[in-house]
Amino acid sequence: MAKGKSTPADDKRRARIGRQVSDIVNEIVLATADEDVEVAIDKLHARLQRVNGQTFDRAWAKRAVVTMRRGDVFKIIIK
Repeated sequence: MAKGKSTPADDKRRARIGRQVSDIVNEIVLATADEDVEVAIDKLHARLQRVNGQTFDRAWAKRAVVTMRRGDVFKIIIK
């Protein structure tokens, strides 16, 4: 397979992980709406560490929390 091309199985895996991450982000941001932003970031970062095959740093979690608390769309791209 040529470099940069993905298989249908890869696409399904990325879609599944993307939905899982999106659900986690939405759940944590909603559940921590009344808490300090740093608490929300810590909780999201800890929860994302359990997503198989993916690595999320604290800065990514912070961008997600801050963006969604502002009411903006946070687009998740799984590679």
